[in-house]
Amino acid sequence: MQAKDRSPEEWVGHLARVHEGLKPGLEELNRYYEGQQPLAYLHPELLEELGEQLRQVVINWPRLVVDALEERLDVEGFRYADNKQTADDLWAIWQANGMDEQSQMGHIDALAMRRSFLVAGTNEQDAATPLVTVESPLQMQVDWDPRTRAVRAARPLFGFGHEQSAQRRRDPQR
Repeated sequence: MQAKDRSPEEWVGHLARVHEGLKPGLEELNRYYEGQQPLAYLHPELLEELGEQLRQVVINWPRLVVDALEERLDVEGFRYADNKQTADDLWAIWQANGMDEQSQMGHIDALAMRRSFLVAGTNEQDAATPLVTVESPLQMQVDWDPRTRAVRAARPLFGFGHEQSAQRRRDPQR
């Protein structure tokens, strides 16, 4: 079926199926970032036999590397060719949405799980300022046109990985 021929209901189902297929890989990448990877240096039978006699020692290199990179990715402003007012307007939107903190979560997700999403929408409380949120790839699926790279469809899938993302939202330094 061609993408242009899908109904909204078909897109919802398609995005859910695609996300379900990608979810195990995303969760594995997230576990490595969280320091919850399996002991790779022991055979599973030996690990089972030793049980509690062996403590897992995890030197969390993935978190160390990701966090070291993320610390250097602070957005400090915008430049828009020959138009300071537009740059100031973009910065006001950035600040109004708390993107200084939220962008950290997006950077971590993108570095740890290869993608992250910014979602822009209508702000019911202030129609002049768009609402911008960062969404984890554990909670969002997007379909891009391979030729134009434009988003054809997107769907939030809340409930997948909510615990880890919620923890990061409370403590972005974690």
